[in-house]
Amino acid sequence: MNDIFIISLKKDESRRGHVTAQFQHEKIPYEVVNAIYGKELPNETIKKFYLDTLAKEKLGRSLTVGEIGCTLSHIKCYQKIIDNNLPGAFIFEDDIMLNKHTAHAIETVRQIKKLDNNSVVLMTHIDYYSEWGKIKLTNSHNIHPINYQHILKYASRTHGYYITQKAAQNLLKELITIYQPIDIWSYYVEQNLIKLYSVVPYIVGLSSHAEESNLELERKESTLPEKSTKLLLPTLLKLAKKYLYQKFAYQISIKQILRIKKQKSFW
Repeated sequence: MNDIFIISLKKDESRRGHVTAQFQHEKIPYEVVNAIYGKELPNETIKKFYLDTLAKEKLGRSLTVGEIGCTLSHIKCYQKIIDNNLPGAFIFEDDIMLNKHTAHAIETVRQIKKLDNNSVVLMTHIDYYSEWGKIKLTNSHNIHPINYQHILKYASRTHGYYITQKAAQNLLKELITIYQPIDIWSYYVEQNLIKLYSVVPYIVGLSSHAEESNLELERKESTLPEKSTKLLLPTLLKLAKKYLYQKFAYQISIKQILRIKKQKSFW
């Protein structure tokens, strides 16, 4: 059974053609999963899966229909993992770029035995990672844990990742009611739903199609309500004290203990 899913809107022929051509060139088998187009979702469907009051309480704003559609698309993939009893699966969106290391890394991730049974392994770029507890993947790549608070905040996006069956089960239960975007990995870690890792150097980049993302355009147009703005704008004095304390503590202890490194974005 295939364990590589590419999420793509049926109407976006150019994006789908671009991403599938890459997988074919690298001789990586795949299955295209038709994405759910949020703008075409009936109101009844949105009301069934999405709770706006909870989104505003947790996130400070309503989700866009694109975010709801994106979340439902990834849920489709998680359900496929369960229905087909897969140990895990690789999930990609259609605005990615592969490189010469991707195929070998995919094959090797399948064989890693040291991962937790509820793991998610990001294959896209992440700004910071920890050298502590790294797992060798190939001669040129490692899997690094990013479950620590000080680097977890940099983990976002769902363009390319591996998810185990247990992690998929946990997220399916959590996402019975949708109230936040699918890519809030930090929340899932904090709730002990998943253990988060990242391949370093990253093996999945973004293509020019990412700049045309309907989802990102919708997010930029979405504004925070007045209440949330106040929460994000504490007094200057409190903000300065907090920043200076955290930066000092981070530099002299946390960064060194966790051996935190910055990853360059090179493609």
